[in-house]
Parts: sequence; structure tokens; C-alpha cells
Amino acid sequence: MAIRPPRWVSATLAVAYFAALLVPNLILVYLSAEPYGTATRTIAPSLALITIVLAISGRIWIAVLLTLPFALLLPVELFYILKYRAPLDSQVVGAVIESNVSEASAFMAGLWTPLWSSMLAAAMAWTLALASAKSSRLAWKGRTRAWIGAGAIATAGIIFFQFPADPMDPGGSALNEPREVNLPGRLAQFEGSFPSGLFLRLGDYYEARRIQATLRAEDNVAGFGARQSGLVAERQVYVYVIGETGRRDRWQIGGYSRPTTPLLESTPNVVWFTDMVTPWALTRLSVPVMLTRKPASDRSFGSKGLSMISAFREAGFKTYWLSNQAPFGRHDSPISAIAHEADERAFLNVAALSQQGSYDGVLVAPIEAILRRHEPRQLLVVHTLGSHFPFSARYPAPYERFTPSPRDGQGESINDRSQAQQLNNAYDNSIVYTDAVISQIIAALQSAGGVSALLYSADHGEVLYDGACPMIGHGSAARLNFEVAAFAWYSKRYSELFAVNVQALRENARKRTSTENLFATMLGMAGIVFPGDDASRNLFSPLFSEKPRMVNAIGFVDFDRSARGGSCDMLMPGIGARADNSPGR
Repeated sequence: MAIRPPRWVSATLAVAYFAALLVPNLILVYLSAEPYGTATRTIAPSLALITIVLAISGRIWIAVLLTLPFALLLPVELFYILKYRAPLDSQVVGAVIESNVSEASAFMAGLWTPLWSSMLAAAMAWTLALASAKSSRLAWKGRTRAWIGAGAIATAGIIFFQFPADPMDPGGSALNEPREVNLPGRLAQFEGSFPSGLFLRLGDYYEARRIQATLRAEDNVAGFGARQSGLVAERQVYVYVIGETGRRDRWQIGGYSRPTTPLLESTPNVVWFTDMVTPWALTRLSVPVMLTRKPASDRSFGSKGLSMISAFREAGFKTYWLSNQAPFGRHDSPISAIAHEADERAFLNVAALSQQGSYDGVLVAPIEAILRRHEPRQLLVVHTLGSHFPFSARYPAPYERFTPSPRDGQGESINDRSQAQQLNNAYDNSIVYTDAVISQIIAALQSAGGVSALLYSADHGEVLYDGACPMIGHGSAARLNFEVAAFAWYSKRYSELFAVNVQALRENARKRTSTENLFATMLGMAGIVFPGDDASRNLFSPLFSEKPRMVNAIGFVDFDRSARGGSCDMLMPGIGARADNSPGR
């Protein structure tokens, strides 16, 4: 005869089990600067869900049985919250599924054993609660079950409508920016709740996949017919580094008074672009322009055509996409749709932009591993986190050269002008670290030997409480959001084989340029041509010519002819900066 535990023991185990499922929410409330709002968005909906499951089930063991997936995912949720101070989201799922380079598994190195052990412990606790509740025949009976269950449903509805339908985008919004949201505004605010938010995260993941599939279908057009114009018998490696929030005037190599890029400053064969602008002050709209032939005037989210990655593939290159940004989310899906053109992809950061996550140095080891493959022709597209806010979360402690500054993004606020000095110091520190990471990539290329070259460009700039300007961040029409850091590097062997290209590059680097030129420039760097290509946009070509630089500010304006207004130097229609009628100097 089976031993039946006392009902009070079984009841205590059941209460402890369901209470444990709410622990991630309690930690988030503890970590939050707004505990009431966080509790309302996390504890309340999950408590309502558990109550509804209990009310519908009646028998407690059935409710425990139904929540097995929650119990198994509890340790994973706790691990992520304790490490990143935020709940799991669809980006984590995407980073695991979308990465297919073996080096990406290094993120979990040393973590598998404790994670599996904790999941096993959770499974044992679930088994104990299930067996105890079933043997004791615990059940929720009476009219209170129906009344409390209905009350839980009503409470969930009240909480849902308590919050606005269209929450403000934390990254800011451009005056001329189209909108894109995966989850409906109200639902998105409850995604961080555990376990109720798991359903929303799963929905967000599949919605992101749908968006990517749609974008890829739109871009599934005929190829370029690309080829290399000359035969190069030696190994070739080309690297395209996409920077994040890289403001041109804060780089020492571009004339800044602070030593923010001492390594690049002393590196031979680095060519700085003195006047590069971007047509968009937002990543998800600026990066497609950097990678495809998408014009600055196109305000849609897709690229409407294949990227330079496909052209390199057609020309016989093995292509790689290495990213320290997330594969999914409202800021990332259009870019990840382009990443799918690469032969291999690795997304090495599972944290949101607002969190610390991985430093960009995590990209170096996979790059070195790829170079050790000794493939004859390689293209590496490297997407960094650069200097995206919070600035102090983008560099490790040894790179804190300018103080005082915050640490690890803690206490860093873009809404507190009294922090202006600390924020500016942290921003400059992030560039010091970027200097180190890119220098390591260049060193890896030099060690690999052969013909190699690298192109770096930031996606947009940043306003940093400059002068009397009361703003910080990007996405606005302020001039400094459009002026970006950009440079090229080439190996000694590259300069010997492509002397004409190098000479043209050095001459064109002093001209007015735009990230719209970078698609043609990357192909020109590798000597790749195709029917209908435009050498006048290639910075490695003697045929390059300056063109009007249109940007999306207050309306669609010519950067060099726009009027400038206010303390933030806002770009707006009108004749302003230039009085001549030529397209460039």
C-alpha cells in the first residue's frame, strides 16, 4: 500500500512549487528602479495565469502537470536574469537558432553542466510536487474556484488595458521614420513576465521569423552576375566592419584632441574618410543602405534587392556574418534578413541593446578561427555594438581611460543632463575599446598573410549634450547624428597588387562621401564587377565623383545644402551650409 503524505504537506509543497515559478518576477522587481510598474507587468499577469490554470484544472496535480515546461525553463530564466538583469526574450532564441558557426557555442562554454544540473533539480522538484498532490488527492472545490478564476481573468484584462497601446520606443524616433512593431504595444510590455510572458516571447519569435521571411522574399531577385575583374592567385580576405553609434569628431585619428584611437593612429595603411555622412540616424534603416543598392530615399524596411554579400558569393568568395547584435527584434530583423545571404552566420550576443551583454571583443576569436581555415577567398561582415547606449556597458574596466564615468551601464541616464561629463567620458571610453578590437582584427589579417583589406563605417552618429543642445541620443534631425566615423585599411600585399585602387582611395577619402557609396566601395575593394555597376560610387576607383548627399532629417534634405536650426544644429529644408551649385567640392 502506497504511503500517502498528510494533506498539509502536499498543500505546502504545491504552494511552494507555484510560488517558485514567480521568483524571476520578484528578482526583476528588486532590480527595477520602478518596482510598482515592474510588479504590475510581471508578477500580476503570471499570478493571474497560475490562478486560472488552477481554477480550470480543479485537481492540483493536473495544474502541476500542465506547468512542466515552466518548471524546466525556470533555471534558464533565473540564470539569464542574474547575468543580464533582464528576462529572456525572442532574441536569445534567435541567437541560438540563427547562428551556424561552430565558434558561437563558446558563449555557453562552462555553463552547460550547472545549467543542466539546475534543470534536473527543477524536474525533480516538479516530480515531487506532482506525486504528492496526486497521492493526496488535492483539489480545489466549491464555488470559490469559479469566482476566483473569473476574478483572475478580469484582473488580467484590467492590467492589460492599464498600459498605453503604443509605448515609446526607448531608442527614440526620427522625425521622418516609418514604424515597425512585432508585438502589439500593450502585449509587448508583458513579455518579461514569467511564466505568462513565455507565450508572448514565442509569438514574438515567430513574428520576427515571418518578417524576415517576408523581407527575404522581397529581396529574392535575380543575382548580379558578379565576377572579379582580374585574376589574383593569392589568398584574399576582405572584412567589412559595421560600427554602431560612431560619431566622427570623437575619433583621435580624425583629429579629436583626446587619445581615443591610439592604436589605429599608429597603424600603417589606415585611410580616414574625412567627411562621411549617413542618410539615416537609425540602425535598422542605415545598415541596409550600407550593404545594398537601396537609395536613401527608400523609407521601407526591406532592402528590395540582394546585398554585396551575394555579389561576393557569385565571385567565388566564402562569406561570413559575425554579429554582436541580436538577430531578432524591431531594430534587427531587416538587417538579419540580409545576414541570411551569408554562407555562415554567428550571433554572439543574447542581450538587448539596453543591457550590457557581450563586449565586441567576443568577435575576435571567431574571426581568427575563420582565418585559420585558409580558404582562398573570404568575406567577413562584422556587426559590432560599438558605442550604443548605455555607453559604459560597451567596454571592460581596463579601457576606462576617461573619468569620472559610470560602470556597466548602472545609473546611466540619457534624461539627466547633470551626467553630461560622465556620459561623454563613457562614450569616449567606448571608442578606445573599439580602437582595440578593430586593431586586433587587423592584426589577425596581417598574421593570416595574403591579400587583405578592411572597411569600417559607423551606421550613425550621436548627440551628446553638445553645447547648449538639450538632447542626447540619436534618431533626431541633429547634424551630429549624420556625421559618421569611417576608414579603410589595406595590407602591404594589397597595395602592391592594387596600386591604382589605393591611390584612388587616398584621393577620394578627402571628398564628400556617404554610406550610400559603401556597397560599390566594398565590391571595388575586391575588384568585383557586374553588369550595370556604378564606378562613380566606388571610393577605390579613379572614376568616383561626389553627388548630393540626401539625408532623412526634417524631411528629405540635402545634407550640404540644408538649413541648420536651433542649439542642436537640426537639418531642415532650405539653403544653408553651402552656397555654390556644384554637387560637391
